[in-house]
Amino acid sequence: MANKFSSYVEKDSLEYNVYKAEERLASQLKRGNNEAKYTSIYLPTVISHLKSIITDNPDLTTEEINTILFKEIDDYAKTVYENAYVFGEYLEYLCCQYLSSHPEKYKELSEDLLTSKLDFENIGFENCKTFDEYLLLYIYSRKRDLFKQIFDSYPSFPHTQENYKNFDKLLQDNIRIASKFYFDEYFSLPEVSNVLASDDHSAKKRAKIKEYSTWYRNPRDKKDFELYTNIFMYGSYQYILSDQEYISHEMRKDLSRAISRTVGQLDNLGHLDDYMVDFVFEMSRMEYPEFANVICDNGFPSKEFVEDLVKKSKDLSALDSSIDMMPESERPRAFSKISYLKRLLNQKKEEIRSHLNKEKVKSALGENFLNSSKNVSLEGLLALNSFWANRYVKELNLYAQAMFAINKFDLVDKVREDTSTFISEKDLQSMLIQMDTFYQHANLFLSEQQRLLHSSSKEDDETEYEDGDVEEKIFRFSYEPFTNDISKKFGEQKYASYFSQLLPDCKNDIKDDSNWYIRLFNPIFSSYLMKNEMLNVLLLSIGNSQSETFPNAGIILENHKAESTESLDGKSAYIPYFPIIGLDAGLSFPVRIHIKKTALIDFLKSFNGNAMLPIYEGSSDFHSPYKKNSPLAASLIMPLTEKIKTIFRKGISKSEFASANSQDYHPHAKFVSHLAFNSVKKVPAHLATVDNSKRKPKSTFVRRYINLENGFIYKLVDDKYVKVDPKTVSKSSQGDDEYEF
Repeated sequence: MANKFSSYVEKDSLEYNVYKAEERLASQLKRGNNEAKYTSIYLPTVISHLKSIITDNPDLTTEEINTILFKEIDDYAKTVYENAYVFGEYLEYLCCQYLSSHPEKYKELSEDLLTSKLDFENIGFENCKTFDEYLLLYIYSRKRDLFKQIFDSYPSFPHTQENYKNFDKLLQDNIRIASKFYFDEYFSLPEVSNVLASDDHSAKKRAKIKEYSTWYRNPRDKKDFELYTNIFMYGSYQYILSDQEYISHEMRKDLSRAISRTVGQLDNLGHLDDYMVDFVFEMSRMEYPEFANVICDNGFPSKEFVEDLVKKSKDLSALDSSIDMMPESERPRAFSKISYLKRLLNQKKEEIRSHLNKEKVKSALGENFLNSSKNVSLEGLLALNSFWANRYVKELNLYAQAMFAINKFDLVDKVREDTSTFISEKDLQSMLIQMDTFYQHANLFLSEQQRLLHSSSKEDDETEYEDGDVEEKIFRFSYEPFTNDISKKFGEQKYASYFSQLLPDCKNDIKDDSNWYIRLFNPIFSSYLMKNEMLNVLLLSIGNSQSETFPNAGIILENHKAESTESLDGKSAYIPYFPIIGLDAGLSFPVRIHIKKTALIDFLKSFNGNAMLPIYEGSSDFHSPYKKNSPLAASLIMPLTEKIKTIFRKGISKSEFASANSQDYHPHAKFVSHLAFNSVKKVPAHLATVDNSKRKPKSTFVRRYINLENGFIYKLVDDKYVKVDPKTVSKSSQGDDEYEF
């Protein structure tokens, strides 16, 4: 069929887009991802919600019910935009953090700013190509802010890029008049200008200013007064020194709100209970039920529950692994026993469900707790937000498919008439092809809207948003141009004729279908943009070889003995199209997120000038003991409460005792010692290298790096990357991931 679509076929045509939709879905099935099956499983949840809407509003028409559903879709979209500021805020935070400890760099770049040809009024952080450009843009923005604050009322100083760049010189040249007006206007102390403009030494000026500062009883007023007197005395760099605390405070508020609302919406979508069940199930199978106790009632899971669950899991694993070796005659009985054990394990999950305390999870992930918690760093909040935003992206896809089915199969009318709402998997598969036929054009349409958004925001950068007002972050536009354009390109009759063969009992109105699709796809499109931006800000910390923000973070490499590639220069690791980034971020579980390799390489090269990324150590510590090379699902990640930290500390002691006493050795000791690392910051013994270069030997991670373009592994020696022969990398010296290619 591929030959049918050569260069002479219009890529805007219905035929080509149907072909691409079929190809994408076939590829998903090949990888074991049966989307029609997942939609079929989730659809009853949406139908149940629909029934409750109709029961509460029995007199509404189908169109009015659709209006309610569109409002809900809009609400789910709003949650995506909670992360609209994260990328810019964190870049400002990093720039401020760096410049605060590198005053000489601030001076150097302030000079470079004067001759830079960049159009700072019309570029954003997303357009910068190097870290120096990020720093230049940040410095420019802060000088501009100060110029507007101090010279805004002076017509003789017009608002131009050149004046913003020359802020420090303008301030010093006009210090008397500027300070007299500013300190009169904001502090009612015009006499301060006499001190600032005097020829006294700095020490004498500081002493006089200190006298004035004692007049303020409000700590915030006193702090502001001291800040601006320092700016007038020493220049704009003082503003940078005060900025980090402010940015950090605002970011913490934004991230806390984003996480809390995302978790709340996932609960509304009906997923939070399932995440909790999976978490308790896995922690029980790992024989650490105390990790699960914190989200259950009455001390559940009990010792007896865990022992029974572990026994059944081991029995199932043994049967699964031995089935291929059995004689043909014994296999039917084994398959029957496997089915029986799976049913029993599902019953265990239902038992877990009855003991969950969802409020404990929602409280630990609530806005107030996250904003005030001392147990999670700003970077930890970023990682936590990335995890939950990534969950939201996946669930929005499933929600969109179920909601499209509501309209496609007239389920509003069927619920109202109390007739069967069953939809076969075959029909859902046809529906998914129909949905995916719109994908490419919807993607282009929304990309163009994003381009228009960036253009308009650069023209009007004076907009101030009220704290917590998500609505102000949303750029609204009409979907009508999309539905009209797609109708012309595909052809209304041609579309109806083609899909009537696949879905003969459905209306196949292209304008109605495309309108539903674009509404449902818009938040998904935006959520992927937000997810990529959040990953990029995390990579800024991970990819910086001098950063200790994440002592163990980077690309997860597994099974490379089977997936290595041979090259002229030796053996290198195979890196998949979507590698996984892992982070130990001081949370209740490591964060793992997929990212496209090409996007990862492009971003790293723009920031560091190379495609080097650290390697995450000890990924095999989080493998299920019941399925070979199968990672434990990170179904639920929370901040560390004092209770969880205490459990971790007990767990690591238990693990170390077990390791020292072979007869008491716990089978999953590495799992708990690595998990406890998030709390106690003690590098697990099986991943540690002893650094004897200091007076007091210290166990630490030795960072390794991989070049994502060629798969070679390196270490840093005197700030230079030196290639490591994979055969020399052993578990005892570099952690427990195999690299014998």
